Amino acid sequence: MAETRYAFLARTLAAEIAAGTPPVGATLPNEFALADRFGVSRATVRAALGQLSGLGLVTRRRNAGTRVEAR
Repeated sequence: MAETRYAFLARTLAAEIAAGTPPVGATLPNEFALADRFGVSRATVRAALGQLSGLGLVTRRRNAGTRVEAR
């Protein structure tokens, strides 16, 4: 079975976070920027960030962005 786009995006972002880019405490680019960078929809970005949030790698706050919490 093929990997979903949001799972691929979540895995890619998790690998970047693990590598320290962006560092803990940094804010990720907004949904529009991530969607443009990866060529996916905002819904895909939201699903991927939701997965990362569930893993404790990021926290999301409305109007404040998505912050990296752990590597």
